[in-house]
Amino acid sequence: MKLDTVCVLLVLITVGVLVTDTAGTCQQGGGSSSQTTANTLNDPYVWRRIAQLSGISYRPRQEISSWTCPVCTDSVTEFDPGQVSVITNSRRGAQAFVGYDQKLDAIVVSFRGSNNLRNWIENLKIFVATVPTIYGRSGVSVTSPVSGRTVKVHRGFLNTYEAVRNGVMEAVTALRSMYPRSEVIVTGHSLGGAVATLCVLDLQIEYQGSNAPPPLTMVNFGSPKVGNTAFVDMYNSRINRSIRLTHRCDIVTNVPPELSHVPRPVKENFFSTSPTKCHVQYLAVRISDGGVLTCSGSRLLPGTRSRLRR
Repeated sequence: MKLDTVCVLLVLITVGVLVTDTAGTCQQGGGSSSQTTANTLNDPYVWRRIAQLSGISYRPRQEISSWTCPVCTDSVTEFDPGQVSVITNSRRGAQAFVGYDQKLDAIVVSFRGSNNLRNWIENLKIFVATVPTIYGRSGVSVTSPVSGRTVKVHRGFLNTYEAVRNGVMEAVTALRSMYPRSEVIVTGHSLGGAVATLCVLDLQIEYQGSNAPPPLTMVNFGSPKVGNTAFVDMYNSRINRSIRLTHRCDIVTNVPPELSHVPRPVKENFFSTSPTKCHVQYLAVRISDGGVLTCSGSRLLPGTRSRLRR
């Protein structure tokens, strides 16, 4: 392989995976439905597909509900428009969609990020912790199972999630009645990645007492830090299928400095002098542009299998 043919080189240090994008045909997400749950955490084809699904959340509501956005009509996605729910809250600027991906055999929950990177980073610097009341159900402690400290998260992230939470929960419940054995994949980019982190933990608590709780997976892109160390402890004790895709040049992943990240980071070896490009492009997908691919000829070559704990 010649260096001048490389479109994207991913060195996935944390999980021991080497992935390269080389000249060829840009292949869309992967995995057969029977293998999806096992492969979500270690299949870069699936990660790319999820990146595009994360990007679709940026499209206008009507395009998503009718499943007519540019990426929606591509072969990357196989959704029944009649089963797609779009939940918005204009006051909070929040938007999410929930649908069933036939190829992944998964219920997908995707949260939109922020459209104004510079202003949003400035807002992130104003950090106010708050106790996440969404977790305060009977019998559920909002303290760290390790230290006993109170779980706190960024108020802005919590407000955004709570603005669409009821609609998301109703949509997931409806699809669960149709696809009771399917995995639930929660994703988002930027602000949406932080909200996805709150949501997957909420879903785990919601379904923990059911007879057949769904497999839950969280995959986000360019997410900021969400909560304090007590939140991370609580998350780790309940969620063991979780990946954060990051860039070394994405400044959003470093804020707010007072908070902590949930595991497990996967670092893409991508660099750009443009802070915006660093933040919006993952796995050759421009997420905030609706999930479009950025290289016209490429394919992902998975290398060593991940050894992530499941």
